[in-house]
Amino acid sequence: MKNMRLNGVKRMLVMEGEYAQISEIASKWGFWHLSQFTADYKRLFAELPSHTRRAVHHLI
Repeated sequence: MKNMRLNGVKRMLVMEGEYAQISEIASKWGFWHLSQFTADYKRLFAELPSHTRRAVHHLI
């Protein structure tokens, strides 16, 4: 279930790009402890949420 939520966060980061507030998106998906969220995200995707957002912005 957590992986599904993390994938939801990643999709939103990709869709909203540089304008996305990572903390707001994470909280929408039920992640309240940002340090734990970041660790879980990095474990699943091998990158930080900010790197996902930045990579999308550079593709545009």
